[in-house]
Amino acid sequence: MSCICHHNRRSLDTFARGLMYRSAGLFELLGIRAEDALPTNEWWTERMHPDDLERTQAEFLRVPAGVDRFESEYRVRHATGHWVYSNS
Repeated sequence: MSCICHHNRRSLDTFARGLMYRSAGLFELLGIRAEDALPTNEWWTERMHPDDLERTQAEFLRVPAGVDRFESEYRVRHATGHWVYSNS
């Protein structure tokens, strides 16, 4: 299962402040209800596959000011423990 999330400049700015928006799609992707997930970057990055984390964070940091999209593919741990691919 994969999920494609397109981030606009507002959500990228929120992410840069250490916050993330959670939607009902989180349950479809990870088996976790949005209200059970902390709205923090730390909550999300703790669930990212260790082999993808550094690359994904570096890609995000390279997003220039004024660019309103960030796209990356990485693995995230499902509530049951297996890995799912996410495109964001």
